[in-house]
Amino acid sequence: MNSFLSVCMIVKDEENNIRRCFESIYSVANEIIVVDTGSKDNTKEIARTFGAKVYDFQWVDDFSKARNYSIEKASGNWILIMDADDELDKNDSSKILDIINNPDSADVYMLNTVCYYGDLPGNERVLNVSIRLFRNKPSLRYEGRIHEHISIKDDSIKVKTENINIYHYGYLNSVVEEKNKRNRNMRILEKQLAEEPDNPYYQFCMGNEYTALNNPEKALEYYIPAYNKCRMTDIYVPKLIFRIVLSYQKLKKYEEALMFVDEGLKYYPNYTDLEYLRGNIFHETGKLGKAIKSFEKCLSLGDPPPVLSFIIGVGGYLASYALGNIYHQISDLDSALKYYNETLKLNPKFYDAIYKIGNVITSVTTDQEEIKKTIEQFFPQKTPEGFTMLADIMFCEKQYTLALNYINMALEHHINNDSLVFLKGQCLYHLRLFQEAIKEFTKIPENNKCYIPSLKLSYLCFSFMDELSRAEETLNKLYEINAPVDVIKVYSSLNNLFLKKEKIILSESKDESEVYLPIILEILDSILSVKEFDKFETALELFNCITNDDVLLFLSKLYYKHGFYDMSTKEIIRSIKLFDKIDVETSYILYKILSSKSYN
Repeated sequence: MNSFLSVCMIVKDEENNIRRCFESIYSVANEIIVVDTGSKDNTKEIARTFGAKVYDFQWVDDFSKARNYSIEKASGNWILIMDADDELDKNDSSKILDIINNPDSADVYMLNTVCYYGDLPGNERVLNVSIRLFRNKPSLRYEGRIHEHISIKDDSIKVKTENINIYHYGYLNSVVEEKNKRNRNMRILEKQLAEEPDNPYYQFCMGNEYTALNNPEKALEYYIPAYNKCRMTDIYVPKLIFRIVLSYQKLKKYEEALMFVDEGLKYYPNYTDLEYLRGNIFHETGKLGKAIKSFEKCLSLGDPPPVLSFIIGVGGYLASYALGNIYHQISDLDSALKYYNETLKLNPKFYDAIYKIGNVITSVTTDQEEIKKTIEQFFPQKTPEGFTMLADIMFCEKQYTLALNYINMALEHHINNDSLVFLKGQCLYHLRLFQEAIKEFTKIPENNKCYIPSLKLSYLCFSFMDELSRAEETLNKLYEINAPVDVIKVYSSLNNLFLKKEKIILSESKDESEVYLPIILEILDSILSVKEFDKFETALELFNCITNDDVLLFLSKLYYKHGFYDMSTKEIIRSIKLFDKIDVETSYILYKILSSKSYN
């Protein structure tokens, strides 16, 4: 006799997500229970179109109460817990049916939750393992206001981990901001900790909120007490140790970070994530030999068991990519290519490795046919998306003619992509085809994120062609669209310099000058990249419109970037003489330049 599966969900204002969830579970669910905690959009209406039973529940800042209410309404002998922003892997539906229809199955199943973070779903993922599927027994109910969990107190309950993936989209940046999740979570956690101030699990959860707010120091104020009170057998403890290491690393307290790596690996020797963090710390601190050994160990360990896994790929493609980066850094290009290729074998969609391969190839050959042949092998399907990525890779490597060819191939497929048009304009700009570049820049609509950058480059194009009235018209458009005030002020100052008018002082305050400095550097970079040396000399006066003791160091880095090594050296020496200033990056630049001269 087949079992009956109730999918239980609690929701609020999820009209943008809930269809994807329903479509993923429709083939396994005999019943869908939706508990709504106050939606003001069409969530409930959409749920009913999928045959869900919808119940209202007054929100009381307690996820467990809402979860348990949904289970009370379920008539199935099995429960699958889902969120509206979850999606069951379509390849795993049959595994769930096999479990619930097997009389010898365990009582409780821990499944994989693959959480996407960042701007879009992609390679930025972490893995959490939690109870999702269980028999509908009265003893199996949730506890805790937030980060609710089932506490199993009956020794007869059988628990098993199953390799079933549920994808979670709720921590993408746009969703977190829209739903104000951080404030909500911290408010509820404060209530929970007021009730249980010494509970290490909720201290861990509060630490995670501060980690998400990029406050590692505050996070450690919760993590360390949690670690001192926890039991090493508790399921969240491996991630607690991981978070402690990461927090110390962010604070550059490397000794403490490595101490916790050792501590964690003592209890969990197969915890590849910790070895991966150790490799990152060694790489960050310049101990490249030790970093290589750590990443090689990651590859030998492989990915950890799901209960320990957090960063997806540390035992495979991420470790291989890290090794590629180290060998690239020390100019062992054969080894770098080997590991970048291995990365793509392990994860063909990890496009960062393709960009690095593009960098390696263009550094060893200028033969465009050879470059094309090598890079195109990673794009066997001739698609507009592939041409677009090839264009971007070639643009990053300053292969503007090749980039332009790929852009035109993509545009031939009638792609309506303003970013691609802007990229075409940039290629033409770098090829010094200023009039043609302007034609592309004028195609960018005002509501597009590329509009202001296109105006800035159009202004420079007109200035290079000495069409000063049209340059000023372009500058006026920045005023009309209310571009950032600091951008307008810097470009107005530049325009006065080009017109040989009175110099505009932007700021005599060091703090305020920090706002203008990146804009000035961007302008100088854009001008130097097309070798408009006269205009560059004029634009250098912008440095005299602000107050900053580091300008010569920034200028030396700019010269070095564009291959003007003698000029770079000169500015470093001037900075030392005039301001007694040199930093780590310029010290390395000076070392590289002098070593090269000595070698030659």
